[in-house]
Amino acid sequence: MSQKIIIRKYEPKDRLAVRNISCLTADCGNPIDGIFNNYKFVADVLTLYYTDYEPNSTFVAENKGQIVGYLTGCMDGIHYQKVMKWKILPKLVFRGLVLGAIINKQIWQILKSATKTLKECYFSISELLNGFLLLNEYPAHMHINLLEGFRRKHIGEKLVNCFLKKIKLLNIKGVHVKVRSDNTGGSKFFEKMGFIPFFKSKPIFLYRDNHLIKFSVIMYGKKL
Repeated sequence: MSQKIIIRKYEPKDRLAVRNISCLTADCGNPIDGIFNNYKFVADVLTLYYTDYEPNSTFVAENKGQIVGYLTGCMDGIHYQKVMKWKILPKLVFRGLVLGAIINKQIWQILKSATKTLKECYFSISELLNGFLLLNEYPAHMHINLLEGFRRKHIGEKLVNCFLKKIKLLNIKGVHVKVRSDNTGGSKFFEKMGFIPFFKSKPIFLYRDNHLIKFSVIMYGKKL
């Protein structure tokens, strides 16, 4: 049976569905449970900026009244960083401590892996400057996630094309995306869409199901 997919702008009624999908796909298309099972916290980190501070840059894919995927976008990466740093992350950290999440085993694993990452993921001044300059060249960014069963059906391409059309209308000169190095499907998708890799991070460590995993983040850019 063919699927009738509608690509449309995000509406406030889609907020819960977007948040749920973000948690069900956050680990390279898989549920985030093995890394951190507090869905509310994860959804806030991944989607709160886009649904609450820049909803006009988000698009959803709908099938028979059900949201099956989304693209969250931002037109100005520097503004995004400021909002995350001063408005969103402080509240999330405070809430986590107040609710006692610090006693959660997964929290301790995240802190342990973050410490290991910081020890090895150092950047030189030239690397940091280069990253800042690249952000100016590719100020917009986006994230795309689809539920299993709705991938490899050209839905992702349609979502990306809607976002790129919006960027062009605003005369924004470039857009970037971040893909984990162990997400080969994501890399192939964006390369097919004309994105070019221009930056790869130092190693990042995370615990998944009590096992330490290692990956890098690859930044892809596309000029418009």
